Amino acid sequence: MDVDRRPSDPYHIRGIRAFEQHKYAEAVRLWSSALHDKEGNAAVILCNRSSAYAQQGCWFNAAIDARQALQCQPDNVTAHYRLAQACFHAGQYKQCLNACQAALEIKPGAKQPRQLHQMAADFIRSNFMTHRNPEIGQAIVAANQAALQQERQSRQQQGLQRQVSEATASAILDRKRAHAIQQESFLRWGTQHGCNGSKMCVELGAADDPYKLLGVERGATEVDLRLAYVRAMKGAHPDKGGSTEQFHRVQAAYHQLKTDKLAGN
Repeated sequence: MDVDRRPSDPYHIRGIRAFEQHKYAEAVRLWSSALHDKEGNAAVILCNRSSAYAQQGCWFNAAIDARQALQCQPDNVTAHYRLAQACFHAGQYKQCLNACQAALEIKPGAKQPRQLHQMAADFIRSNFMTHRNPEIGQAIVAANQAALQQERQSRQQQGLQRQVSEATASAILDRKRAHAIQQESFLRWGTQHGCNGSKMCVELGAADDPYKLLGVERGATEVDLRLAYVRAMKGAHPDKGGSTEQFHRVQAAYHQLKTDKLAGN
């Protein structure tokens, strides 16, 4: 969905859509407009913009927005975490520890602040160890950097999975709509030719095999019958090269087999 396709939506809603599409600069612009027009919760919008700045590596701006969010709402756990994250990537590990600690005091079970607190503590320890034992310090730094890289890859993977899920859901919805339109077309054509769906326009003879007319094996499930019916209707439809009689015979065959299934035959 294009972020500019719904200009009537509030800026902060359009900013969320832009962020989800990884258009971080556009998200910053929209959230800035939302703040200018005083839309929604200022602390939440500032936290969102801080996150967009962080995605672009603008840690200074991310920290400023986080601090402003805390001025609006001092007990905002997300704002404390955004500030801690910005301080961590700026190399301000003590400030990061303080921000993480503040978040944990408000919400002790917060997972992200606790993990970041541990990483900042490890970096401080590694800097101390580097002066006493360079090899140990370098090993700790390498381990922390690997953890950071893994965190970034995890966020990217989550974003890709969300995009795939949205695309899959959209494709399924499109197929359902196409199927509904096709079924409506079949019913409309049948009604125009004297078949209202509750009464068959033709009756199958004793020599007619409904399974053969639909092209399925005996013992087929109801789902198989339905799929075969749709395929047969496409070929039997007069607009697709079939005939009125063939169309009604396929319809009668499906009706008979469906009735038999319901009766348990």
